[in-house]
Amino acid sequence: MTLLRSMGIAPIVRDVDVLQEMFSSGVVTLVADFIMVAWIVGIAVAARRSRAGLGLTPTDSLVERFGLFTIIVLGEVVIGVVDGLSVAERDAKTIMTGMLALSMGFGFWWIYFDLVGNRLPRANRTALANWVMSHLPVALAITAAGAGMVSLIGHAHDTNSPAGTSWLLGGAVATGLLALVLIEQALADAERLSVVFHPLRLALAAGAATALLVGWLRPAPWLLALLLVAILSGVWFFAVSRFLRVDAWGEP
Repeated sequence: MTLLRSMGIAPIVRDVDVLQEMFSSGVVTLVADFIMVAWIVGIAVAARRSRAGLGLTPTDSLVERFGLFTIIVLGEVVIGVVDGLSVAERDAKTIMTGMLALSMGFGFWWIYFDLVGNRLPRANRTALANWVMSHLPVALAITAAGAGMVSLIGHAHDTNSPAGTSWLLGGAVATGLLALVLIEQALADAERLSVVFHPLRLALAAGAATALLVGWLRPAPWLLALLLVAILSGVWFFAVSRFLRVDAWGEP
């Protein structure tokens, strides 16, 4: 439907029941965590050698197009919630779980557009390549979160979230937050607003670690969604407080 489907791996992510069996093994979980960290580090290293920044000029139009792409990908979260509610029994707990799951989409929206979405990258090859490539894990994280919504809502009455669903959603939030660290380091405002972005990197990393912890704990589906929304909201509120402190909130 979007990026994952075009890459041919959407059926794998959509089949969350298969993921549940995979993640029941602690070894597989450790390997998945290692791959996620290696992926983020690999993007940072590849950006230094990449030619992706050549031929591109940081403009408002370029930033707007990447923002529009992110909005399109965010539609996967809405589709996942609708798909989940369409097949599950629509009682109070199921609907509440669906609304909390939908709030995760809003959390991704706020944290991307208010932190990095409307800011220009630096006008050098390495920074621009890093900015471009770091949008890939953001898009994949949002799409993976949307894929997990169907299983989350379908198991709304379970005592614990399915292992695959819990790790998928926790890992998606963690990956998205870590990718935002790479994006904000490539921004033209990163040095001018260092008093904001330096502590924000720590907050994003802490949020990612907490999201993985939540995924490991496997709370009830409604609580899983609530905790992940709380993580995204907490990072957002922290960022807003830093921007307000230097009177930079709302700057383009």
